[in-house]
Amino acid sequence: MSTDHAHRPLIDFHTHLFPTRLFRAIWAYFEQHLWPVRYQGETDELVQTLLASGVERFVFSTYAHKPAMARELNRWSADVARRHRQAVPFATFHPLDDVEGLAREAFGELGLAGFKIHCQVQRCYPDDPGLLPAYREAERSGKICLIHSGRAPEPSPYTDARRFERVLRRFPKLTFVVAHMGADEFDRYIELLATYDNLYLDTTMVFTGFFPWAPPVSGLIEFQDRILYGSDFPNLPYDLKAGLEGILALELGVGIEDKILYSNAARLLGLQGPPSWRVPGRRPQV
Repeated sequence: MSTDHAHRPLIDFHTHLFPTRLFRAIWAYFEQHLWPVRYQGETDELVQTLLASGVERFVFSTYAHKPAMARELNRWSADVARRHRQAVPFATFHPLDDVEGLAREAFGELGLAGFKIHCQVQRCYPDDPGLLPAYREAERSGKICLIHSGRAPEPSPYTDARRFERVLRRFPKLTFVVAHMGADEFDRYIELLATYDNLYLDTTMVFTGFFPWAPPVSGLIEFQDRILYGSDFPNLPYDLKAGLEGILALELGVGIEDKILYSNAARLLGLQGPPSWRVPGRRPQV
């Protein structure tokens, strides 16, 4: 098994940052309905914790759970990214807002790299008509859509794989990343990988042992070029390293591990140059 973490390049494609007041409300919800969040703190403190774990770049997102929040959150995310060059900010949109205008600002003036949809939290179907302008603008601008459309960890009528597939068909040039590998409908989302070249899955919370999930490892091998590492930091009930250790414990081999942990995300994000572990004198620690 590949147990030497110290020199592994790592891009985390699934993290969250929020303004502190909003984050505290989210952590209170987690405490009551899901699990106690292990990592809590101010934005800059959380970023330093993530980077200290060995992560070189990280995608972070917010989500607007009601109208009239998205513009402020998107501008806040752009400001965070200006302070932290390792951060890759994603936008949020609520389907009842002026999504077209917000998307043009997010992908233009603000320079955000994509957007996140959380169907359960935002109470919207993947193919909600109000979200179509975001898909169109993202496809036109070469951006990425990260979407939580799977049923776990909280069942919801809005997490519908069939309606997500309608969006995949309608926007074939837009890159979609499904959070948590579509948990717990792993077989269904792996079938979609076989059909749609614009689809990726992230491994967030899947191989940590926290849930009684058993996704087919064969899917990671077959679609090794379209699997991305994600953690869900900071909203974790366990040590941040559990996600990385879970991937390495699968014994996929260094080549596949490198794709999942770094290379696939670097390609999607258009990152240039080698990871720091290949630069003399720079060795990130995990």
